[in-house]
Amino acid sequence: MSNLNEALSSEAPARAPGSFRNLQEFHNWRHRNNLGFKPTLRLKPPPPPNPEMMNFQGTNYPISMPQADPNYAWVTNRDSLEGGWQPINGPINEQAVGPTTFGQIGQDQVFSPEHHGINIPGESNMSDDQLRQNLSNWNLPTEGDRSELFARNMRVKSHPTFLRNFPDGNNPNQAEVSDIVSPNAPTSLGEAGQLRALRSQAGYYENVPPVQPQAPMPGATMRTLGDLPRAGAAAEGGALAGEAAAGEMGAMGGAAMMASRAVPILNMVLLGKMLMDGMTNSSKEAKAKQQELMYRT
Repeated sequence: MSNLNEALSSEAPARAPGSFRNLQEFHNWRHRNNLGFKPTLRLKPPPPPNPEMMNFQGTNYPISMPQADPNYAWVTNRDSLEGGWQPINGPINEQAVGPTTFGQIGQDQVFSPEHHGINIPGESNMSDDQLRQNLSNWNLPTEGDRSELFARNMRVKSHPTFLRNFPDGNNPNQAEVSDIVSPNAPTSLGEAGQLRALRSQAGYYENVPPVQPQAPMPGATMRTLGDLPRAGAAAEGGALAGEAAAGEMGAMGGAAMMASRAVPILNMVLLGKMLMDGMTNSSKEAKAKQQELMYRT
């Protein structure tokens, strides 16, 4: 009995199937069984979500610097002013970042963490206190959260008169303050008229192009119906009734031809009335000439 116990105790302790004492034992087992392992393909994680953005004059701007990411860098195209995530160690090409930014960092060949935030607008990189200080320097309200502070700073930059007038010592008028602080606030008709007058005084509308008159269609002239000759003018002093009748028909045809050449798109009712008037007048003149000939004979 004691011999049996000694035999059992001398055996290796039982292990769960598929388990090994150490890594070397695992490799020995793998080689004995001629097993190979292919490396696992690790995909790059998707880019982080875009930061909160605001649109000014058709361009989206981040209201703050995006948080750094180990796999992506936020890079701004200086030509379009649009920013986006670019993969770290991914190739830098002109199509992705625009010719100006490519000229800045293209020699680096691949994106690195050092490129994070390149060309981002200064306001996006400012602290809340810096944004408030800008507004205070411009005598504008400084209350509000990050979104409001950023929006006011950006509206100052894109306003057509504020930065032109303020350096000359002109404090912002009521209309300029309204444009920057609350551009979408409801106003009455009287308030809207007053704001429009103030904008005009500040030069807001000086660079607005005048309304251009619509060009005439090809082949058209600038003549009107009042310029058309009265029908029957061609029937002057015929000696015979046949000549008078021919003059009548010629006048009618001439009037129709002038109408078609003078007005390319003419209301059919007016055209019909014009032709009827021409026929009536020409008929009267023809009859008068026939009577005159009869009296002469």
